[in-house]
Formats: sequence, structure tokens, C-alpha cells
Amino acid sequence: MGNNFIGLWQTILTAIIMMGMSCSHAQKNNEISTVPDYVQLRKELNEIYENDQLLRRAFEPVYLQYGKESTQFKSLAKSIHERDSVNLLRVREIIRQYGWVGYDDVGEDANGALFLVIQHSNKETRSEFLPLMREAVKNKKAVPRDLASLEDRSALENGRKQIYGTQLDRLPRTMTFFVLPLEDPDNVDKRRAAMGMEPYAEFLKSANVEWDVEEYKRSQGSK
Repeated sequence: MGNNFIGLWQTILTAIIMMGMSCSHAQKNNEISTVPDYVQLRKELNEIYENDQLLRRAFEPVYLQYGKESTQFKSLAKSIHERDSVNLLRVREIIRQYGWVGYDDVGEDANGALFLVIQHSNKETRSEFLPLMREAVKNKKAVPRDLASLEDRSALENGRKQIYGTQLDRLPRTMTFFVLPLEDPDNVDKRRAAMGMEPYAEFLKSANVEWDVEEYKRSQGSK
């Protein structure tokens, strides 16, 4: 009886040990499976980046030629929206699984795809991911100038003034760009420099806008 009991106990103990080893092995395999394949991620995110930009390259020419209310413009805008929705689903999954994948791991374009897809989504999505991108910049996994654009757009959407001056709009008749409401314009260059960005006047040259801070303050004060 005693020997049978000891034998039974040894069998049970062995089974428990084997189950523990099996669980440990399964856990180890699961951990390995969550490690990113950076080569594959880089390829996929580069494709997302290109998809994001492909139709947008036609955006301004169509806008300028046909106008905002034209069939051509509305059709293009619809195609862009549909592509953005598909891209966002995949970017959400990547971030959920791996976090904010750094530019050192996948390259600047692939890393930038995360920002672009979120920037081109909707107000709620931008607000959702803004804290995560702030943390990514702190950890050197995202580009500060990208964060500046997201910060500015989110600020304007929530009734505040932008901080870095990244957001412009067009006058309907002349189609010329102008600066959307900007906080403390006298010190915008200091804030931009802290984010590794060029001086504001230099940035605005690409949009054919001449930056005169005093004139800007007068124009804002008159509204």
C-alpha cells in the first residue's frame, strides 16, 4: 500500500513538472513571436507610407484646377479617405502589438508612416495617439517635427492656438496660404528650434508666404 502510494505520488509530481516545463516553453515561444521582424515591418510600413502619399500628390493640382466643389476633387477626396481608413487599421494593429516602432529600427519613412496615418485620420484618433507619440519622441522613437505637426493640429481642433505654426490654410479666391491662429508668435522660432525645426520665415518660404510677425499680430488683433 505504501509503495503504491509513493509510486502514485511520483507519477503525479512528474506530470506537474512536465506541465510546468511545457507552459514555460509555450510562454517563451509566445515572447519570441512578439519580437518584431524589422525587415518585414520596414517593407510594410514603407508601402503604407507610399500609399498615404500616392493620391495626395494629385491633391493640390486637382484642387487648383477644378476647385473644392468639383466632381474630380470630391472623387479624389473619397479615394484618399478610403485608403486612409485601411492604413489606419493596420497601423493600429502594429502599434498595439509592438508599440511605436522607432526610426532606428525601420528607417525614417517607415517610422513616419505611423505619424502620417494618424495625422490623416480624425480628431478622436489624433487625440488618442498624441500622448503615445509624445512618449515616443522622449524615447527617440519618433521625430520631434512630426510631433509638432500633430500637436498643432490637435490644438486647433480643440479650440486652442497652434504652438509651432505648422498648420496653414488657403484663401478661397487667391488660393494663397496663410497662418492659422498661432500662440505667442514672437517666440515661435524658439519653440521650433527646440523641436529641431527651421526658422519660421524659412519654413513659410516654401508656401510663398512672407513672415512678418508684427503684421501677423496686427492681423490677428483686428479679428
